[in-house]
Amino acid sequence: MKRLALVLALLLVAPTAYADDPPPWMPSAPPPPTRGDEAQLRKLKREATAFGTIGLVLAAGGIAVMVVALDVPQSERVTMALDGTRTTTRELGDANWAELAGGVALTVTGLALGGVALLKAKQARKLSSP
Repeated sequence: MKRLALVLALLLVAPTAYADDPPPWMPSAPPPPTRGDEAQLRKLKREATAFGTIGLVLAAGGIAVMVVALDVPQSERVTMALDGTRTTTRELGDANWAELAGGVALTVTGLALGGVALLKAKQARKLSSP
C-alpha cells in the first residue's frame, strides 16, 4: 500500500517538477493588485452592502404590506335583511388591492436591489481574486 501511495504521489508531482514555459497563445498572469484596485474593491463591497441592506428592508416591508393588505379588510358592505335591519360587514375592496399592488412593487424593488448587490459582490470577488 505504501508503494502504491508513493507511485501515485510521484505521478502527481512529476509533471510539475520540470515544467516548460507556457505556450505563447496562453494568456499571461494578471498584474498584481494596486492601490487603485484596493480602493475599487472597498467601494464595490460598500455598494454591495448598501444595496443588499436597502433591498432586504424593501422586500421585508413589501411582504408586510401584502400581508396587511390581504388580512385587514378596508371596505364596508351594507346589506338589508327582509325585516329591515341593516348589517355592515367588512370586506376586501379596491383599497386592499391598491395596497397589495404597492406591496408587490416594494417586494420586486427590494429583490432587484438584492440582485444588484449580488452583482456588485461578484465584481468585488473577481477583482480580489488573483
